[in-house]
Amino acid sequence: MKIIAATTALAVALLAYYTTTTTTTTTTTTNLTNILPFVLHYLLYTILILGIFFFVRILFKQFWTKSGEAPLFSGTIPYLGLATEFGTDCAKLLRRLAVASGDSPAFTAYIAGQRMTFIKSPLDFSK
Repeated sequence: MKIIAATTALAVALLAYYTTTTTTTTTTTTNLTNILPFVLHYLLYTILILGIFFFVRILFKQFWTKSGEAPLFSGTIPYLGLATEFGTDCAKLLRRLAVASGDSPAFTAYIAGQRMTFIKSPLDFSK
């Protein structure tokens, strides 16, 4: 959000600077027509770069673990994760992940864009 605010402030400052009129002895000219294409291109490229950043972040969030989270298992295909294996034989997949998670009482699987946390035994979580 700070990047967007800084970019907008810069564009507004440039626009304000170049919209001031310059008075000469014969005519008054506005520099707005000179800078407007530059400002529009600058804003469009900024939006494009931010869009690509957020797209990549959403696409590859399956590989980032959160602190304090159960072990995370994700597939090789971005965004889908383990969805194909979960769709074909979910019981087999969950048993395999439970064994792979070791002593952890729970594990997290990235399936179709969602983090799903499975508890191995409810007895591990007592009040």
